[in-house]
Formats: sequence, structure tokens, C-alpha cells
Amino acid sequence: MKLYNIIILFNLFIIQILGQVVPICQGVTQKYSNCIKSFFEEDIDSKCGTYVSVQCQQLYNSPETVLKDCEQNIIEVSTSYLKEMNNNLKCTCAKNEKGEYCPLSKIIKKTLKNPNIFKEKKYSEIFDELKESCSSKKCVEIGLFYLESLLTAMTNDKNHKFDNEEIRRINDLISYVKNCHN
Repeated sequence: MKLYNIIILFNLFIIQILGQVVPICQGVTQKYSNCIKSFFEEDIDSKCGTYVSVQCQQLYNSPETVLKDCEQNIIEVSTSYLKEMNNNLKCTCAKNEKGEYCPLSKIIKKTLKNPNIFKEKKYSEIFDELKESCSSKKCVEIGLFYLESLLTAMTNDKNHKFDNEEIRRINDLISYVKNCHN
């Protein structure tokens, strides 16, 4: 996650520098800087409170529109990062129909507080907690979104070799979560 943070901060730095050339772009980046800064907050309630604001939803859901006055290359690079941030925050801030955090959000919260908490566990063991999502359609949907994204990332990652058993267990968990809420 550290490399990801560095890339995002570098990207924002570039936007602000290039925004000097296009003052309108600089104004836009300053207006939405709170949305970006909150991504790095450790307090999940504060992070999610900012994320769900109308202003931040505009930025995350329509970055091309918000950044329309910036140079095209800035828009393209920023859009890619903002979509990744949006997906991350969507999972981190997911709540059930009662307004309580989904099991996935609780897992992410534990990891934010103590990054080494799951160090000795496999992905499939960690995400067995997702089985608690079955009582909520919203939590099932976000859990499936996350697990399917994780599975895609694992199968496409050429730098790390994930064992077939681990991939099978994630597939089993996806099947379980898909079928648990009817």
C-alpha cells in the first residue's frame, strides 16, 4: 500500500505543479483536496464521512467532468487513480441496510489499525469472515465485488505466485457468498 500512496501523492503533486500552468486546474485540485487527503486518514468514520459527501462523490464518480479544465494527460492519469481510490473506499465504507459497517469494512478497519494482523493468514482465511455478509444484500454485493477484484488481481499478478489451493478457496468463498443471500 505504501507504493500506492506514493504514486497517488506524486500524481497529486504533478497535478498541482501543472495546475500552476492552468490556474483553473489548480483551483479544481484545491477545491477537492479534502477528498484526496481523507483517503489516507486512519479513522474509518472520518474517512467514510468525507467519502460520502456530495463533493467527493462528484470527484470519484465523474473525475473527467470535475477535471475538465485540466490538461488531457492529467485527466487521464488522475481518472485512473481516482477510480482505484473510489473502489477502495467503496469497500472500506460499505454499510448494510441498518447503517452498520459490512464485514468487509470491518476487515479493512482491522488491517488499517494493525497492518500485520493478518500477516500469517492466507487470503481465504481472512475473508471467511465475509460469510457474515449473508444477512445483507448490500454487504453481499460489495463482498462479491471485492473478492472478484482480488481474484482477478491474483490471477493477473505475474510477480507473485499464488497457490492453486488459495485461488480455489477464494472461488469457493465467492460461490458461497453468491448463493447465501436469496
